[in-house]
Amino acid sequence: MLDQPWIGVTWDRFAAIKRQMLAEPVRLCPERALLLGRFRRRGGRGDLPPVLARAQAFAYLMRHKPPRIHDHELIVGAVGSFRRSVLVHPEFDALTRAQCLARGGDGRQAPLPLALADRLGVLAGQCGRRTARGRDLPPAQALWFDEADGGRFLPDFASFLRLGVDGLLASISGREGPFFEAARLVGQALTAHATRLAEEAERLARSSHEARAAELRQIARVCRKTPARPAETFHEALQALWLCYMGLELESPGLVSSLGRVDQYLYPYYVADLIAGRINAAQARELLLCLMAKAAEVTRWRPSHDEAPRPQAMAVVLGGDDGAGGDGANELSRLIVEAATLAGLGSASLQIRLHAGSSPRFLRWALETTWQGGLSVSLACDEAVIASLTERGCGAADAAGYVPDARGGVAVPGVSFVWPGAACFNLPLCLELALNQGRCFGSKRRLGLATPPPAGMGGLGQVLDAFGRQMDFLLGRVVEGLRAARHGRRRWWAAPLASLLSDGCRQRGLDLAGGGARCDHGAIQGVGLADTADSLAALQTVVFENRQTSLSQLTAEMAAGFSKNFKLLGAILAAPKLGGGHPLPTAMARRVSGLFHECLSRRGQGEDAFWPGMNSGEGGRALGLRTGALPNGRLAGQPLTPGLSPAGEGGRSPLVALRAAMAVDNRALGDGGVVDIVLDLARGGGDDELEMLCRLAREHCLGGGMGLRLLAPPAPSRARS
Repeated sequence: MLDQPWIGVTWDRFAAIKRQMLAEPVRLCPERALLLGRFRRRGGRGDLPPVLARAQAFAYLMRHKPPRIHDHELIVGAVGSFRRSVLVHPEFDALTRAQCLARGGDGRQAPLPLALADRLGVLAGQCGRRTARGRDLPPAQALWFDEADGGRFLPDFASFLRLGVDGLLASISGREGPFFEAARLVGQALTAHATRLAEEAERLARSSHEARAAELRQIARVCRKTPARPAETFHEALQALWLCYMGLELESPGLVSSLGRVDQYLYPYYVADLIAGRINAAQARELLLCLMAKAAEVTRWRPSHDEAPRPQAMAVVLGGDDGAGGDGANELSRLIVEAATLAGLGSASLQIRLHAGSSPRFLRWALETTWQGGLSVSLACDEAVIASLTERGCGAADAAGYVPDARGGVAVPGVSFVWPGAACFNLPLCLELALNQGRCFGSKRRLGLATPPPAGMGGLGQVLDAFGRQMDFLLGRVVEGLRAARHGRRRWWAAPLASLLSDGCRQRGLDLAGGGARCDHGAIQGVGLADTADSLAALQTVVFENRQTSLSQLTAEMAAGFSKNFKLLGAILAAPKLGGGHPLPTAMARRVSGLFHECLSRRGQGEDAFWPGMNSGEGGRALGLRTGALPNGRLAGQPLTPGLSPAGEGGRSPLVALRAAMAVDNRALGDGGVVDIVLDLARGGGDDELEMLCRLAREHCLGGGMGLRLLAPPAPSRARS
């Protein structure tokens, strides 16, 4: 029935969906935890291989989870039992979440509603469960690490839509073993839930008015076909895509945070519908809005990190090289940008791939449109990222299909698995230890190596030597701890559904956690690069060149937080800063980045390798709280600079920020390097500033940069414009 015409509606569908969503509070959803607890009590075996045990639990969950279809929506299937749900994952964050459940909230934030019976049920189900918390992790001052981090993986969604679950299972037909049995279980469970959604749609159609009943019958037809069989229409592709994403989120929270290059693999379905007259651009945009509303139902809350609940930002990648040197941006790319801007739910994170053949008009239009909607946009530079991936052993075809993920790293769909997904290393801490004989200020316990005291350092070379030794020592502890945590996870963690969507896992018969991915490695993000480079430049300028103070006196002032010597603080703040055009901090940034890369390169190859990156600002706040004052004038407890971004207000100037980003060899950053820029068109530049930013972004791309993150300013700033 592919020739069935589209059934339209006369009211503003998305506005009604959005009103319903925002009218309900964010709630803790115990459904997943309660169902998995019931499965374990009713015979869930603990002696099975992890991949098979997890597959049986997932199958039970999908067969007993109620099928939910909300009013007006065209894309159906709900992750939680509420319109905005924070799922409870007892196997990942049992301790911190259980403490909050016991109190009904965090204490520092507004409590999330949850019935007492549900709280008790979840807590009872958590007893004796292991979590992802590694006992051997390095000290918290050196590493920010999310204990619930399941890693980073991007499924090959294009193949999933083209083959369907039946096609994927046919590719492993006749093969035996725990992995293949688990793959069949999770694939059948996903299609079984789609069938139950179809039955629910047919039930609702019997009591709905004529227009809605016709829509529900269409939804039932789509769910009976996909994701089991290949999608043939735009609606079928979006519905199959959402059910796959929903299943992955229920299986392993946060493992998949991107839909990949949607404008490339969805475009053939969109064009086929246009030609057949089944859809027009407005109806396609409406379907995209329904998809973004579904994504907004997935809400993240990490009470252990003192965060308020927020929607899970689902990354959507647009543009890039089309494989023939042309621009991949198309009509669907524009519809996706418009839908993300109109939605205003924070559920989409736009990522645009730039290359030499990118359309300047599309880039300018996309930045202006998203700025008006208050969205942040990330730009990834094809040439630099692809060169970095191929240098690390990725095939040319795989590297060309890379996807920048929501955390700023890079992934190859269906090929790469990265664990941990967001481990952030404290670069300035290495300098603090170097200036205080391996101790943090105010502590008697030696955290690092016993390097010489400040009085024994006669020049910047000796400071850099101590800094390098401290970094090498701390990174050694970090890698050793993360490696132990990873091997510990393999005894209980598995992701059979995600593994079914990895061609390497299907070929090798191994789960992602067991090394099935063709490109399997870790990643560590350096945080505070600009703080470190500026600090080293200040030491050279203020201490060793101008001799305005001694290194011992400066260290004592740092320990005291610059509480008295404001003249010295002024001299430090006047020292050259990264991005300001002075060669000294640029050289220091290159030196620090090079040391970071060298230290990690010495610590394993292949699966045991940890790729360096400088793109994350996630850990800057937490690590800053554990870091003392620095020689660049940053006070104790202040956040550290993210990624390749300069310190202070320099991040608001595109030119200063891009100078800072180009101070390092971007190709050495296998997991990406991103600089943050505030896209504020209300500062007086308007069209001229937008034009300048587009030009600078292209120059950054062609000059070897890896990426930019354009942050939206606060709403009042946009309103003034």
